[in-house]
Amino acid sequence: MKDYFKYFSVVFFLLILSTAMMNVMHAQDEEYYDDDEYYEDEEFVEDEFELFDNALLFQLSYGIPGFGVGAGYRYTNFSAQFGLSGFANNIPNYNPITLNEADIAPDSKKSYTTLVLSIDFGYHYNFNKLTAFGTVGYYSQTDTVLAKKEGEDQWYRTRFPETTPGIAFSLGGNYAVSEQLALGLAYHTQHGVYFQAVMKLD
Repeated sequence: MKDYFKYFSVVFFLLILSTAMMNVMHAQDEEYYDDDEYYEDEEFVEDEFELFDNALLFQLSYGIPGFGVGAGYRYTNFSAQFGLSGFANNIPNYNPITLNEADIAPDSKKSYTTLVLSIDFGYHYNFNKLTAFGTVGYYSQTDTVLAKKEGEDQWYRTRFPETTPGIAFSLGGNYAVSEQLALGLAYHTQHGVYFQAVMKLD
């Protein structure tokens, strides 16, 4: 999964770079306009930059924990987002009876991520209608630990789940499809790949 994040970061960086170059070329073309036309164009671009300075964020994700949802709020270039993953995960069927340590077969323990909660704080940078963003935040991950009895193929739950806290990151971008809505994709180190919808507030 870490390799996928590296590849995604490289592709995303190239996308930002190409978009920035297109904006520079566009700005050079504007120099041929007279003062009134140039002012009108600059005013239009400024309006685009302010499209989503007050907006709600909604997310659907998929990764190792399974499917997830998220929501947040963006004000100017900053945002706060909450995420929850663990729906329809790949944990196998298991007997709900708690297995004692003495009954666990050697090397049979296996952890499955069943729940991830996160709060992330982001910074957004606009390239005309394209917005790039990155976040850093805190997460808490709960893993269900399963094991087997000696000579059995049935999974059992062990006595205690494992909870792991840590720092999470994400990187992504979205594109304004209208004055009220932007859509995009991103990658979160704990939730996986997620689709994001940004809805402007009046």
